[in-house]
Amino acid sequence: MPFEGRFTACISSQAGCAMNCKFCATGQMGFRRNLTSDEIFEQVVVFQRILSPDYRISNVVFMGMGEPFANYKNVMKACAKITSALNIGQRHITISTVGIVPKILRFAQEKFQYKLAISLHNPFTEERKQIVPITKKYSVEDLFEACYSYCRQTNRRITFEYCLIPGINDHEEHARKLASLLTPIKLLYHINLIALNATPKFKVNSKDVDVSVKKFTAFLNKFYVNNVTVRSKRGIDIAAGCGQLGAD
Repeated sequence: MPFEGRFTACISSQAGCAMNCKFCATGQMGFRRNLTSDEIFEQVVVFQRILSPDYRISNVVFMGMGEPFANYKNVMKACAKITSALNIGQRHITISTVGIVPKILRFAQEKFQYKLAISLHNPFTEERKQIVPITKKYSVEDLFEACYSYCRQTNRRITFEYCLIPGINDHEEHARKLASLLTPIKLLYHINLIALNATPKFKVNSKDVDVSVKKFTAFLNKFYVNNVTVRSKRGIDIAAGCGQLGAD
């Protein structure tokens, strides 16, 4: 019987997270430990078991708990198991990072077919430091130099994730700066705009966020940044939306 439905599994690479991104509930939990490759792989196996026989996991994204490139070795071992044991191709696996530059460069050199996503959220170094602390170690300029190198070596597209925070990162100058940073990689990018979800420690008004999404999309179009998608909202009612995954 052909599969009637395909699903994407969003999986974790760590217990907790040490990145401490200010708008992310997971980032506020603190770091416990890296997951083993078997623990990472088992998440996909469990998700597949939950589904009925007519459905299958067709895509995997490392966008759950933790920073995948801070657990690089185990993540790569898990990816190898996912492709070999579960018949999920490398191009159907996406790994998201806040921007650990040395690991992006290593990832490019190893020439995997896995997709790369960057959690950017602000194109200005000093502003990004306030919400994504790893920027204190790797500036936005350093991050994009690594991205340019990745594109040159692999000729593969990068997805840039951008959570809209009203009044913080949604102005016209942010769109202009982002457009200039993307110019060297021409069409090898995709912007994933995310309507930020409120968390216990980071309050936002959902209506204000929706306005920010529409406004920022228009700004990007003004500067000819057209490869843009607005991520649909899911799981908000059970605090399982983007940035809300956390536990007491």
